[in-house]
Amino acid sequence: MSPDETTLDLSQARSKQALHNVLAKGLGFPNYYGMNWDAFWDCVRDDDQSRLPRHLVLAGMAQLQQALPREAEMLRRLLRELQQERPSLRVTISDGGLRTALLVQYPEMQAPFFCAVIDLSMKFSALSTVCAGLSAVCGALGCLLAWVAWQRAGLPYNEEGHYFDGLVNHHQQSVLVYGVLAFLALLLALGLAWVHLRARRR
Repeated sequence: MSPDETTLDLSQARSKQALHNVLAKGLGFPNYYGMNWDAFWDCVRDDDQSRLPRHLVLAGMAQLQQALPREAEMLRRLLRELQQERPSLRVTISDGGLRTALLVQYPEMQAPFFCAVIDLSMKFSALSTVCAGLSAVCGALGCLLAWVAWQRAGLPYNEEGHYFDGLVNHHQQSVLVYGVLAFLALLLALGLAWVHLRARRR
């Protein structure tokens, strides 16, 4: 009989072998388990070769992601596929007391929807902060370029479109260049501000 809940502590897995040892012990794989992902997939789909719980909790995924990123992603992918075959199976990630569902299924829809195994709220918060800062920088740069364009437009250019102030030879065409750059910088600032607001609403 399958247990109701099993927690696998992955925080100390520093090698592929160590990870598969934790999986084999926690999920009751046979002694001849091959210690690879093909063998893992065969075992979790066969009730005679595993003791798969109704609720599987993966603790220490953050540490596993740092130590073995490719293996962590493979584990997520295979468990997501397994959940598609077994809708009754729940898999959650437990890191620092926060639990996140690996697979989210909406009952009003037939197809399952995946959610990333990360704290999305933190990601959107970071994105919002970065975009706010970049928007301010681009806005300031746009205003500076607009001021330079305005200053250049008021210079007493000669018939050839040049003005020499004793140090620099100014060209009348530079007014257009600075104006275009100012417009692009301000446009980028508005775009980043929009992304900042959208990210804050997440």
